[in-house]
Amino acid sequence: MIRAAIGLLLLSGVALADTEIFDAKLIKLDPKESEAVVQKRGGAEQTVPLGKSAKLWADKKPVTQEDFKKQVGKTVRVRMSVRTNAGDHIREMADLETAKWLDAIRRGEHKATLESIEDETVEVKFPDGAKFTYRISDKTAITKQGKPATMEEFEKGDLVHVSPRLLSNLETTLLKVSDAAQAAAVAKPTAERGLLKGVDQTGKRLRFALAGKADALIAFDQSTLFLLSGKTIQPKDVAVPVEASIEKKGEIAAKVILYPPSGAEAAMAPAIPTVAPKEPFTPTVAGLLKSIDERWRTLVFVTKNGSEIEVEYDDGSKFLIKGKETPVTEIIPPVEATLYRKKGKSGKDLMTRMILYPEGREPAKAPAKKPVQ
Repeated sequence: MIRAAIGLLLLSGVALADTEIFDAKLIKLDPKESEAVVQKRGGAEQTVPLGKSAKLWADKKPVTQEDFKKQVGKTVRVRMSVRTNAGDHIREMADLETAKWLDAIRRGEHKATLESIEDETVEVKFPDGAKFTYRISDKTAITKQGKPATMEEFEKGDLVHVSPRLLSNLETTLLKVSDAAQAAAVAKPTAERGLLKGVDQTGKRLRFALAGKADALIAFDQSTLFLLSGKTIQPKDVAVPVEASIEKKGEIAAKVILYPPSGAEAAMAPAIPTVAPKEPFTPTVAGLLKSIDERWRTLVFVTKNGSEIEVEYDDGSKFLIKGKETPVTEIIPPVEATLYRKKGKSGKDLMTRMILYPEGREPAKAPAKKPVQ
């Protein structure tokens, strides 16, 4: 059956992301070779070339490779293209504060002051003094005093409201430019009830599961309300997994209502669809490692019976190939494996070690016959 599971996975194809975003320690940066050595938490050092158009940011402004060497020894946010014809390469690196700032100013709506206007770009200054250059095009909706306008009708020093969007080439274009805040869309927020499985405070993402569907990643920001028993709590105080109702405005979570396992709030909440019962817990499971999520430090494992289980791993978990410990970054699913697990402090399954068989399992050897006395 395990062979059949492998065949199905190979035929259907395993979804592989072409971009990875992660925090890592910058070990070395070599401007002459245009490459960096980074190390993820609990992982091995990795040497990665910088792409030809790699963007480097520090202190909320673009910097050269030479200037970015000041970040050596510090944790930085890395955006890396993987599994491409040109090989893995870094597209962007930034110090953590700048990374959070970039994530904010590349979406939503912002008030800023015009610094300069060119044919295809505008530079603005935000209230904190930081500056950023956006691209504009013939698709940018420009209005002034409620009427369609052109950028030539604006001057340096004008107060504007901008609505940006990040492009695949990491340029940020403006969808709208106006001398007044855009009217909020009159749309009812959508709400869904399911299981909140994780809160990524670094990437501002919620991992949310609806019965019968694959996990979804939902963005949240500083305005998102997290409510428990009618009281507001901070994202870091959310104990997962927990049943939750998420209201979204557009693609952003506006309100997250948490339902504890018992109490009046849970009783009043609408029931969520039931899911298929899990297999009995066993500490050792043979099957197939289907996927690894390094951001959430979880993996999906397919048992011989065809059931999928999600397991966490930590710095003490070991991945072994032919008896040798192997960094998680070097493992390419799907691969046959034997999982050893226990119940973690959170109550979730925690991997202690995993033996991987990239070339398939070796057939079991028959026990040697004892000589007849």
